[in-house]
Formats: sequence, C-alpha cells, structure tokens
Amino acid sequence: MGRNLKNAILAILIPLPSITFYLTFLHYNNNNYSSSLWIWCSHNPFLLANLLFFININLFFWIIGLLQSCHWMIDLYWTVIPVMLSHYYATHPFAKHNLWRSNVVILLTWLWSIRLTHSYFRREKWQWGEREDWRFNEMRIQYGKHWWWISFFLVYVSQQK
Repeated sequence: MGRNLKNAILAILIPLPSITFYLTFLHYNNNNYSSSLWIWCSHNPFLLANLLFFININLFFWIIGLLQSCHWMIDLYWTVIPVMLSHYYATHPFAKHNLWRSNVVILLTWLWSIRLTHSYFRREKWQWGEREDWRFNEMRIQYGKHWWWISFFLVYVSQQK
C-alpha cells in the first residue's frame, strides 16, 4: 500500500474513537442514561471537548508522528477541527442556541474549512502527509535526541485551546 493511501486511511480513522465516543454519549443521553460518566460529560462540555482533543490530537497524533518521524497530521487537522467543534457544541444536550444563527455559523465554518483544506492539499501537491511544517524539522535538528518527547509539548500540547 502506498504512503499516500496509508496516510489518507490513517487521517480518516484517527478521529473515529472521539467521534464514536461522542455519538454514543449523545445516544445514551437522549435515552436518559444516568451513569456518572454521562452526567459528567453533559455538565462539562468544554472540559469534554478539551479531553477528547487532548487524547485524539495531542496523544494519538504525537504517537503517529513519532512512528512516522513526521508530524504532518496536525496541519491537516487544523482545517477540520473547527467544523468538528462547531457540530460538537451545536449538538451538545445542554446547548442553547438560535437555530437559524447556529446553522449559518456552521455553514460558514464548513465553507472556511473547505477553502483551507483545498489550500492545504494544493500546497501538498494533493498528497496526504507529503511533508511536515518546516518549523518542526528545524526543532528536530535543534533538540536532537530529545526531540521525541519535546515534540509532544512543542507541536501538540502548545496548540491545546
């Protein structure tokens, strides 16, 4: 299997644990399931979003970056994370919003994401993970043998919102 196809499959599969968890949470929440985990998720949407981001983006992407010796995925995912977060907050059980305004914001976020994703792939010559941000390569040289653990903080945790 070619590198491009492998990276495409990886990029599509990697957010599935968080997406599956959240969809399961919504399903059980709609059925009045009252486990302490679901109650916590319901009452802490900001913390839950940050926890899912930390596990999926910071931890999983870092491990993949170490295995591939390339931290390309973070650039790609900044094109779709806002869309994922807009849907997350719009569908959260305690969300209070104006339906019309929310739909307009989600649509605008999708349009922005499509434009940014197009720019990303055009820059990458339509390849998945063709190269990583040049700054990461410079830091890899600068930190040498310590890059493997420093990259977790400099590439991923520093981008946690």
